[in-house]
Amino acid sequence: MRTDLIDHRNIFILSLFQGNDTYNLMNVYSDDNKMAILYLQDHVDELPLFHYMGGDFNVHLSVWDPEVTHHQWAAITLLEIAADLDLERTESYNPGPMFISHNADLCPLVIDLMFHRISESARSRTRQDPHSMGPTDHVPLTTTVVLDLVIEAVTRQSITHGLDAKKAFIDNLKKGVPAIVPGTLNTAADID
Repeated sequence: MRTDLIDHRNIFILSLFQGNDTYNLMNVYSDDNKMAILYLQDHVDELPLFHYMGGDFNVHLSVWDPEVTHHQWAAITLLEIAADLDLERTESYNPGPMFISHNADLCPLVIDLMFHRISESARSRTRQDPHSMGPTDHVPLTTTVVLDLVIEAVTRQSITHGLDAKKAFIDNLKKGVPAIVPGTLNTAADID
């Protein structure tokens, strides 16, 4: 969880690490005042690139909802933010409204959106899952985020139990840490 990148109650960033690669995923809830979109607009230049951004954006645009006849400023801003983060909107292969209110007087809307890295969006499969809707008024969306296919095995290293092993480890640290030259830790072998 990356509150060091964004510390905002309506934006959640998760980073996955694989070797030297970092995969940043962002979930957004944009309230009626569009606070999350405004925050992203103000901080987009400080953010790394993302592989995925999705959530309930509460914005309307004819590009993703044919029932909308106007262009809302926040929707245009959201598309600009996505482009700055190297993302593009991926349409569900079973498109349609994702917000279906329990209040019959309210129209169904497309306000839940997913964005994937431009280079990967064609391979990202996004779909609505109305059978998993439950009591909520939002149709769940599922997607595939394309990451590297090679997954390195994670091994665990530990100190052997016993006073001698612990002392040897601490002595090794006392000698090794001062010898580290900043900038020379470029590979896993260097770190080891």
